[in-house]
Amino acid sequence: MFFFYEVYDPASAGSSPPDVRTSLAFYKGRVKVYETPMVERETIDDSSRHAAVFRLEVPASAFAPGVYTCQVNIIDAAASKFAFPRLTVLLR
Repeated sequence: MFFFYEVYDPASAGSSPPDVRTSLAFYKGRVKVYETPMVERETIDDSSRHAAVFRLEVPASAFAPGVYTCQVNIIDAAASKFAFPRLTVLLR
């Protein structure tokens, strides 16, 4: 089992609580091989950083050794923002 932690500084819409959703998607070439379920946060978990913290679990058995592209899907509904950063992951 792999564990991924994300920390995100959500925008605030006045006095409304944050409304952030995130998931991870793994691609081998152009083929999606795994995607985590969407995780939602409506609270600030780390007030010193004004951050929502996410922990996502990925089963190691879902992957053969190789190079993957991991896409982090972040949707901040309160701020009407989204981001999809990618990074390369090598599994041996």
